[in-house]
Amino acid sequence: MNRADLDRVLGPVLTFLAGQDVSLGQTTLTDAGIPMLLAWGKEPESRMVEDSAQRVYVAGTDWRIIGTYNSEDLGRVFSMGAALSRRWATIPVPPLEADEIMNPLGRIAGLPVNLLTLIQQLYAAHLGVLPLGPAPFLDMARYVADENSAPPPAGAAPNSISQVALAHLRDAYVLHLSPQLRRLDPERRAQLIEAVAGIMGRDLGDELGRY
Repeated sequence: MNRADLDRVLGPVLTFLAGQDVSLGQTTLTDAGIPMLLAWGKEPESRMVEDSAQRVYVAGTDWRIIGTYNSEDLGRVFSMGAALSRRWATIPVPPLEADEIMNPLGRIAGLPVNLLTLIQQLYAAHLGVLPLGPAPFLDMARYVADENSAPPPAGAAPNSISQVALAHLRDAYVLHLSPQLRRLDPERRAQLIEAVAGIMGRDLGDELGRY
């Protein structure tokens, strides 16, 4: 929602969002035009009612506007004024817990459980420092699944992680998550890089420290 200047976009309907009917002008600018009204109804369904006198767009009791915004940059792009903010119910949506991310990760075919566990550990390491939600970690898993199409070597243990797959996972982290580290202050950034290095190896930690 904060990707638009909502005070300008939704300003004309503030009165309607406050529960009052609103005039929309006429259907045409000629004498043939009839008045239009935006109104609230008492039935669940929305509908349009028209006769020779007026046209009424009726919002039913089930009508909703639902939008999302990122609280991290709410004040950096556009903000919502107080008059608009108080007309919405705000529902915080926290990121998944670390154990919950295994469910969507498990739907990505072609990856051993041990590698998914590494991604889960990376996700857990970010939760307390840079909570991003599951999307970039799922992108990482898909990247590795796409790149790691070769069959495992003969004699490999079940769910073993090849060095090639680990290299792809390191590449995926750099591609999908390293830009996010710039949002952190130096102390928290160093803390997170140290945690990532403990999971994925010092080489990745050293690479991230150069960004």
